[in-house]
Amino acid sequence: MGTASVWLLPGFDKSRLVIISEEPTQNEIGK
Repeated sequence: MGTASVWLLPGFDKSRLVIISEEPTQNEIGK
């Protein structure tokens, strides 16, 4: 839900959000 509000922020770089949401996924694969 936190990321959803980030998308609503004006001028926010959506590409950054994609990287942020991919980070935890990569960490899980590393485990």
